[in-house]
Amino acid sequence: MTHQLRIRLRDVTPTVVREIVAPSGLRLDQLHDAIQIAMGWTDSHLHQFVAGADLGSGARYGPPDPEFGGADNERKITLQQIAPAEGARLIYLYDFGDDWIHDLTVTAVSPPDHAGDALKCLAGSGACPPEDCGGPWRYRELLDVMAQPSHPEHADTFEWFGGEWDANRFDIAAVNRQLSNLHAFWERMARAGKSALGKRRSIDSRKP
Repeated sequence: MTHQLRIRLRDVTPTVVREIVAPSGLRLDQLHDAIQIAMGWTDSHLHQFVAGADLGSGARYGPPDPEFGGADNERKITLQQIAPAEGARLIYLYDFGDDWIHDLTVTAVSPPDHAGDALKCLAGSGACPPEDCGGPWRYRELLDVMAQPSHPEHADTFEWFGGEWDANRFDIAAVNRQLSNLHAFWERMARAGKSALGKRRSIDSRKP
């Protein structure tokens, strides 16, 4: 079975949305990897999942870390278990400093068309904000500065962005190449009877 998910980055304008399809049996640590690629993040910060749509009351899941408690092991629960049916919701938190909140909604649960469709981005819009930019509100301020060449902070902001910044940019073909690499890695690990944990040290799944 596969889950179709709509991922929306909260409080960001222009709207940043991704539509992905993923295996229903995906562990949450694997879903984390897929979200990072689909969105365009660099996996540079901590993350957590929250069951349901309420940040304050849902069960939390994250990487096992005895020094950072309060969350169950994300490697012990699957997408199917946390969001079993169409309409189910969950939250993905990324970077506890910038506080990027992603709202996830299951839009369909169905058999896969074929193996190649097991992990894929179906649609998307909006550029992923830069890492460490200060969160949604600061990102909005930075975009306002970039839109005003006469602004006293424009030159420094332009340099920080690394040049022109298109907040509507989204390259679905590049994302799907990276997701394909990631899925192929999972399949290799499964055939070898190994866990996909630590893939960042094993492969560069972001390479086109």
